[in-house]
Amino acid sequence: MILYKYYGFNAGLAALRSQRLGFRKPDNFNDPFECTYFSNSDNETEGKIEDKIKEIKKSVDILSLTRTPLNPLMWAHYGEEHTGFVIGYDVDDEFFTSREFNLIPVDEGDVLYTNTKTPTQITNQDVHNIYLKTVDAPFDKEELNNLSVSIRKMFLTKHATWVYEEEVRIVKISDSFFVTSAVFQSHPFRSFNSISRLIAPQIGCNYIDGLKLYTKKQSIKEVFLGVRNPLINSNPSESQVTDNSLKELAQNESWQVYQLSMDSSSWSLKAQETDTDMLKISAKEGGLTSEASLGGKEAEILAQKLLGKKLTDNDKVSVTTFNNEVHVQLNETFI
Repeated sequence: MILYKYYGFNAGLAALRSQRLGFRKPDNFNDPFECTYFSNSDNETEGKIEDKIKEIKKSVDILSLTRTPLNPLMWAHYGEEHTGFVIGYDVDDEFFTSREFNLIPVDEGDVLYTNTKTPTQITNQDVHNIYLKTVDAPFDKEELNNLSVSIRKMFLTKHATWVYEEEVRIVKISDSFFVTSAVFQSHPFRSFNSISRLIAPQIGCNYIDGLKLYTKKQSIKEVFLGVRNPLINSNPSESQVTDNSLKELAQNESWQVYQLSMDSSSWSLKAQETDTDMLKISAKEGGLTSEASLGGKEAEILAQKLLGKKLTDNDKVSVTTFNNEVHVQLNETFI
């Protein structure tokens, strides 16, 4: 089975090159109602349930996929106004399907859309049991079967306004309270890293909050270029091509590449299979590669730090200001 993920242009290039998938925390999704199905509880101690739900949301990572690559609204919202990509992943893999490595595997991950939030009778203990499961607590088979219904309601219920997304989720446990993180994350189906950078000595900052980039490379089957994707109609000559790696990867991995266009007789998008040459990157499509805006103090310190150093085109210089202190890195080393 193939499921799809929408990307902006630069994010899509990165996803194609890495062949890895990013999961996110529910609090970093664009819908603030995530995981609030049980907030309309008749329980007298509703406040305790709300507090426990906050902890549950911190304990999981969620991947959102969709069943369609041709939704114009999805392209507008998640495909950077039709300039990006949709990537089709083969999800018939244990990374997606295993109940050992997924709190909610792909075959149970269809999101349920509803217009109402029906009052529930869930108890504090029920919610606490969901929390225990999200931190890897052991349950016997019968207990887990009873609990799984509530788990799916919590993570897979959304308002009906989102129905156009046709969303399918995979939910993973972030970490375990019962074994060390090193042991829990040693398996490639649990191993991940954050995308971060150093902004000061021994102080890091994530590029995207709540993002976990899982280590295992995924099988890509299809690649769709949005109707405004910069690679469409570029046709660079061989002398203009600066990066053939995606084209070569597409050929080696047998990706099917499609170019999207607008159907003149309807409001729909249509896909036409195209050559992998479409994935050749030229200097023009690389766009703006560097830009810096420095304050006077930063420029002065940068000049002092680089005084006497001979730089080449391949050297990378970065300047960050943290707690009013200016830090300069040369090739990712503070100087």
